[in-house]
Amino acid sequence: MSQTFETTLYEAVGLAFPGLTVRSMSRLLGKSSGYWSSMTSQKLPLPTDTLIHLSDVVECQKILLPWGSGRLTKLENVQALLCEEIRTRFVLIRSYLAKTDLDSTGDWVQQRKMYFMSYEPLPFLVGRY
Repeated sequence: MSQTFETTLYEAVGLAFPGLTVRSMSRLLGKSSGYWSSMTSQKLPLPTDTLIHLSDVVECQKILLPWGSGRLTKLENVQALLCEEIRTRFVLIRSYLAKTDLDSTGDWVQQRKMYFMSYEPLPFLVGRY
């Protein structure tokens, strides 16, 4: 059985935050204490905004670390996992937008005009301080 992204994320965050509980995971996501349990029991994917919030929390933790801390690698692993998932989601959104534009207009010239007028997610940036 393959692991879901959420299971992999929880394990990675658990390595970076010793003593992690489902309630503290919910708080790291910027939600109420029962959020993680609710989402995982319903087998729902975590919304992208909660992943971005967690990435911000991880970045703040990295800033607060003393120089040469062994925890840095664990936090960077969590951040890399989050960045990859968010990037994958944005690629999926872009491909969906391109497909719907092409389906709605059979004309290639019209489709190109629609492409430049279409809405898409803003670029996702991870800042390092």
